[in-house]
This record gives sequence, structure tokens and C-alpha cells, in this order.
Amino acid sequence: MDFPNKAKVPPPLRPYVEAWGNQDAEALSACFEEACEFDSPLLDHPLKGRASVRAYFSELFSKVPAIQTHGSRFFVHGNSTLTVTELTVENPSWGQGRYLMTTAQLQRFSDAGLIARMEVYTDVEAAVKL
Repeated sequence: MDFPNKAKVPPPLRPYVEAWGNQDAEALSACFEEACEFDSPLLDHPLKGRASVRAYFSELFSKVPAIQTHGSRFFVHGNSTLTVTELTVENPSWGQGRYLMTTAQLQRFSDAGLIARMEVYTDVEAAVKL
């Protein structure tokens, strides 16, 4: 899969990126180890386990359906990938309109090629209303 800015998606991350683009929580959670950990500043506490990740993304996609990715950069180091993504969202809890924001995700892969741990960094305070 190529993004408009021609960034190449690292092979272990391709199923995740495709599932994210389709807003498919089931396919997205299949990219994670059964005993994975997922942490984000949007959560009260880290999630543990694939079922929790699936529930989180199902809820996210239902509450914030208009998420559009505009481009990503990928930095690979061993079994880890740092992904920096620009996206726009319409989040009713922030008010009317679209917001531009940047996120960074650190994915750590197991030997089986699944995400064992993912940390999301989102500066919601820096989101710009368009």
C-alpha cells in the first residue's frame, strides 16, 4: 500500500494500515498478539489483550467515523516501527468542524510479526480547527 506522499509502508505494518484505512476493527485487532498491550493518552489506562483492542477501535470508529489519514512516515529499528501520521478528524466532543492533528505510534512486533505493544502519542491540545 502506498500513501499519496509515496511513503512505503513497512511489510509488518501493511495489514494494520489497510485495516485502519477501512476502519475495520476486527481486521485491526487481528494485527495484535492475543496478549498485547495498547496505550494512548486518550485512555484512562493501558489496554491488555486483543479483545480490548478490538472493542476500543470499534468504539472509536463508531464515535469518530470521519478520520482521514493524509500521510505517514515510518521509521524502522529492529522489531519496532515509529509511525508519524497527519490526519483530520471530525470529533463531536471537540465541537463542529474538522481538526488537523499529528500522531505518533510506536509499534513493537513479536517474532510472529504481530504487534505485541503499541504506544500512541497524540497532542490533542495542538489539534488545529480547519
